[in-house]
Amino acid sequence: MSENSGRFVRLGLPGIVLAAGVLLAGCSLRTMAMKNVSGVFDSAMEAYTTESDPELVRESLPATLMMIKALVVNSPDNAGLLTTAASAYTLYAHAFVMEEADRVGATDVDRARTLRSRGKALYLRARDYGLQGLESKYPGFRTGLNDAPDRTLQQTTTGDVPLLYWTAAAWASALSVNAQDYALLADLPVIRKMIHRALDLDEAWGEGRLHEFMISFEAGGAGGAGGSLEQAEQHFQRALELNHGHSAGTYVTAAEALAVKTQDKGRFQSLLKKALAIDADRYPDMRLANVLAQQRARWLLNHLDAYFY
Repeated sequence: MSENSGRFVRLGLPGIVLAAGVLLAGCSLRTMAMKNVSGVFDSAMEAYTTESDPELVRESLPATLMMIKALVVNSPDNAGLLTTAASAYTLYAHAFVMEEADRVGATDVDRARTLRSRGKALYLRARDYGLQGLESKYPGFRTGLNDAPDRTLQQTTTGDVPLLYWTAAAWASALSVNAQDYALLADLPVIRKMIHRALDLDEAWGEGRLHEFMISFEAGGAGGAGGSLEQAEQHFQRALELNHGHSAGTYVTAAEALAVKTQDKGRFQSLLKKALAIDADRYPDMRLANVLAQQRARWLLNHLDAYFY
């Protein structure tokens, strides 16, 4: 699932450190700062998504994750902050931990297993932050998802789409790490309902990010878990319409989800080359996502034999 992943306002790492200093300076200052902390971190996270150097993000993001965790302890009902937490942990797990697991899988099985276990734990933490955010807005939300998911999700509004997306994306990603985790597998209908609720509320949100999610979600379930390759294809085309073909991740997702599923090597290569043809600097708010997707595309093109028989 391409992460993907997020558009935030620009504020560099010094801004994060400064915000942390204010929050930890004293009780009264902390109270004032917490009122705006989610906005600060939305702004701070944008510095990452506009970055062109993935290694810089890889090295600095863990410190930001720990800072977000500390802030959540101080403001456990701040839905905006919890949305940022869910997105940041999902981004880190997907773009760095799970990507490394794929790359070392053929040469270091033990290392890959450790990384996948870590990635799954990070995805579940992101999911829990998302659920905590929804619970803060709708008391009883988590229990309601088990007892009456349709009625519970019906409460949500357009403003909840980011929380619904990040929660569902993290949840589904955790399941994708190990499809034999039967406890998570039992949650699949709830994940599906959650992402469909987001689509019903605002299907164009994030310039097609919901539809990009559905490409792999539908293709992954095709042939046994309620998915459909035909619907996955429709989501692919709709994602392209909404992002105007500017997202490398959309092409990479389609290559892995659709071309591999149908064993169409020619389409696989064509889609990845389209991803590589995008000028990442032309779309600053998508720069990191495009650079990461293009790295993935190059790696996939160099490992064709692992995907086609």
